[in-house]
Amino acid sequence: MSPDTHMPHRAPVKALLLLVVVAIAARIAFAGFMPHVYSKDLHAWLRVIDLLQAGGNPYRETSVLNWPPFWMNVLFGIGKLSGWWGVSATVLIQSLLTMAEVVVMSVVWFVSLRLLQKDLFRPLLLGWALNPVCIFLSCQHANFDVFAGLWVVLAASALLAFYKARAETYWLAACFCIGMGIFTKTIPFILLPVLLVGIRGVSVIGRLLGGLLVVVPVAIGIATIYTLAPDGVREHVLGYRSMAGWYGITGLFNVLHLYGAIDVFSRLSLYLMLALMVLAGLRLVRYTALSPVQLLVAMLTLLLFIPCLGPGYSPPYVLWYLPLLLLYYGMATPATQRLMVLGWGILALTYTAEYALFLSHGAFLATWVPGAAMYDLCTQIGLSHWQTIVRLPMFAVYMVFFIKLIRNDGNKICLNM
Repeated sequence: MSPDTHMPHRAPVKALLLLVVVAIAARIAFAGFMPHVYSKDLHAWLRVIDLLQAGGNPYRETSVLNWPPFWMNVLFGIGKLSGWWGVSATVLIQSLLTMAEVVVMSVVWFVSLRLLQKDLFRPLLLGWALNPVCIFLSCQHANFDVFAGLWVVLAASALLAFYKARAETYWLAACFCIGMGIFTKTIPFILLPVLLVGIRGVSVIGRLLGGLLVVVPVAIGIATIYTLAPDGVREHVLGYRSMAGWYGITGLFNVLHLYGAIDVFSRLSLYLMLALMVLAGLRLVRYTALSPVQLLVAMLTLLLFIPCLGPGYSPPYVLWYLPLLLLYYGMATPATQRLMVLGWGILALTYTAEYALFLSHGAFLATWVPGAAMYDLCTQIGLSHWQTIVRLPMFAVYMVFFIKLIRNDGNKICLNM
């Protein structure tokens, strides 16, 4: 997966088309040959579609929508198209997520060529188009985190253009992208500190407009759904936290039967995240621009806090930062690239195990090998302590990489530069 160090000789558009064709073909093959089993999230989306078609309010009548209304609006449209075209909502959701993947790959491809002067064909081929992690997430899990990852990488590209051209419009574009990311999936708010780089060169009116671009999309979205279902929004959106005890530090507390520590760390994690954001902001506001590597390290450090020190975890989280990881791979040191390749392998194996065995994820192996024995195995390994153990190698890789980023990867490029 080693990238070329100079601009590619292959035609950029032809190379991108090849990546797109391979990615789509891989997902069609998965849908055609794998069992038609899906995660509980996809079943929840189908329930939301049915509820919307019946005139109900999923924020009031369910607990499955924990974000601003972006995804609810998408599901409403999918429900309408499904009825008009006679195509199942499941196929439409999978197709939409695949198209979103294509857009993300295209953005990463052109950012790598135009702004970084790197050829990431092989990393994109293996790290996204043929990556089993991405295929499982689009075809079997079917959650919409890829849209959050799209806004994140668009924000990164806008900031890189801002540092290069010093044009205020690019900074405003980055504000808009992060604002839309928050509207889509909430978590991109952790990237707010990167907007402080170069802000002293932005006009007062520009700063005001940038703040509005960040806040207004999510404010309008939350205000609308809050008006219609205040109790549900307070509990399931404003009060939403990742489920603790199934992964990482809180999962290890669960394995060790330190149940009280789970609640303590879950509360502490929020303050640690806010402290990281404040520290990052205080560091980054000093600078008028960052190099591409510096920006990627800053954004990855903030985002990777969630799978490393956050209270909970869900497999689709990886799509928040995978586009940035691919860009960073093209600029990383050989030692870091080797670590990332190792991490790619561990994540691929972990996700394959999860989607093969966890009933909450679809457990395709239970369909391939029907019978009580396999179902009992899937039931047992889906318990919280076993999920933690299955994910331990992945958690360890995340922690090692996170620490490596904080230590500047040996090149003094992190937040304490």
